Amino acid sequence: MNRRMFLMVTTAAGAILSLIQPKEVEGSNLLWGTYGKSGKEPFREVKLKDCETDHLQAILRTESWHLPDNYDQAIRRILASRGVEPLPRNQCRTTR
Repeated sequence: MNRRMFLMVTTAAGAILSLIQPKEVEGSNLLWGTYGKSGKEPFREVKLKDCETDHLQAILRTESWHLPDNYDQAIRRILASRGVEPLPRNQCRTTR
């Protein structure tokens, strides 16, 4: 069964609005360390779900040779939830 959480809100005018909360993608709260797009920004950790789609594709393309399975699967799920087809595994780097 596909369930979604939602919240009903009543406005000052008495209108009822429903706010649907999308289902959390498994593994999307995993952290990824980054120096930003330029590679020169201060190091910071961000949740995978907060990474841009291009960044997630780049992680698969360049880091898959040492990427733990749970990260690989989480990134692929996040991309799929955004309607983006992840890179095929044969287009990902398999060695250093």
